[in-house]
Amino acid sequence: MQNNMSIGVNLSKCVVAMRSELLVQHAKHYLGYITAEVYRALLTALESKVRAVREDLVHYEDEDEEEEAQPVASVMEVAEFVDPHLDLAAGINGAKSDLPNGGPKAKKKGVIEYDNDFTDIGIKNEPGSDDEGSNGYSSMRNKNRRLDLVEQHLKLLEEHDKEFCRRPGAAGQSEWRVNFPVLSKILLNAEIDTTIDRRFGPAAVRVARMLRQEGRLEEKGVAQKCLKHVKEIRGILAQMQAAGFLESQEVPKDQYRQPTRSLYLWFFDEKKVAQLVLHQAYQGIARCMQRMDVEQEKFQQILDKRERLRAMNPDAAKNFIIGKTGMLEEDGTPLSGVEKQQISLWRETQEKLLTQVKRLDDVVGVVRDFMGKDVTMKT
Repeated sequence: MQNNMSIGVNLSKCVVAMRSELLVQHAKHYLGYITAEVYRALLTALESKVRAVREDLVHYEDEDEEEEAQPVASVMEVAEFVDPHLDLAAGINGAKSDLPNGGPKAKKKGVIEYDNDFTDIGIKNEPGSDDEGSNGYSSMRNKNRRLDLVEQHLKLLEEHDKEFCRRPGAAGQSEWRVNFPVLSKILLNAEIDTTIDRRFGPAAVRVARMLRQEGRLEEKGVAQKCLKHVKEIRGILAQMQAAGFLESQEVPKDQYRQPTRSLYLWFFDEKKVAQLVLHQAYQGIARCMQRMDVEQEKFQQILDKRERLRAMNPDAAKNFIIGKTGMLEEDGTPLSGVEKQQISLWRETQEKLLTQVKRLDDVVGVVRDFMGKDVTMKT
C-alpha cells in the first residue's frame, strides 16, 4: 500500500524570505558585503521563529510588550548560518584575517605570527597547522574569535542610523532582534523615493523626504529647506501634485477667502502615495502581460510550427546552444536559420517583459506584502 504525500508551498514563509533578502540588499548598500552576509545569517536564524509577516507587524500599545513579542537569536545561532569561508575580519577595521589564506594577502610560509595577548608573558604561538577541523575552526580560540567578529558586525548594524538590528537589553547582551515594523516602513519609503527619483529627478526626492519629515510647509519654506530657488521648486511641486505624489491645503487668512490672501501648504501623504505606487505597479504588470500577448502573435506561426515538430518527436532531448546570430536557439530542431532567429527574438522579448514584471512584483511585495496589510487599489 502506497502512501500519498501532498507537498505545497508555504506562501507566508516565502514572503518572510523575500523580505529578508531585500533587507540584506539594503544593508549591503550601506555597510558592504561582509556585514550584509552576517545580517543574512541573523535574518535566517529569525525566519525559523516567524511564521508570517503579519505576526511581526502586530501593534502593541506597550513598548515592553512589543519588544518581548519579537523573536531573538543568539550570537551562536547567527554564527551557525554564517558561511565558514567568509573572511569576517575583512569588514572590521584593525582586525586580522581568521582564514587559512590570510584574507586578501596570503601569509608567507614559515612566518610565525605572535599574538599580543600572550607575548606579554613570554609565550609565542606555533606556526598554524595546515590540518583544520571539519567545521572550519582550528581551535576553540579561533571559534570564540569568530563569534566575537560576528558580534562586531552585528554592532555595526545596530549603530547604523537605520538600526538594522538591536539587542533586547542588558540581560540579553548575546541576543539580537530585528524591529521589522520600522524596517518595513524604511523599505517602503525607499521604494517610494526610488519611484519619485526616476520620474521627477533627485530634487523631487529631496522635497518628498523633507515634507515627510517636516509636515506641512509653504512654498517658500520648501524652497528654503531644499536650498532651491522658488521658481524651480514651484515647477517640481506642480509636477508632483499633478501626478498625485503631493497634496496642497488652502488656509485663508481672512473670512473672504480670497486666493491672494490665502496660504497654500504642501504636504506628503504617505498612505495615499503608497496606494498610488501599488496601483501603478498593478497597471504596469497588466500592460506587460498584454504586450506579451501582442508580441507573441507576431511569432505565432513559427511557434506553432515548432510545437508540431516537437509533437512528432516527443522523446527527443531539447538542447539549447548559442547560434550564429549570438542568440539562444534549440539544437537539432529542423528549422531554417531565419526561423531560429525569429524564435530567438521572441525569447529575448519575452525575457525582457518577464524581467520587468518581476521588478514590478518586487514593488508590490514591498508596498503590500511586507507591510502586512491588505492594501488594495481602492482609496
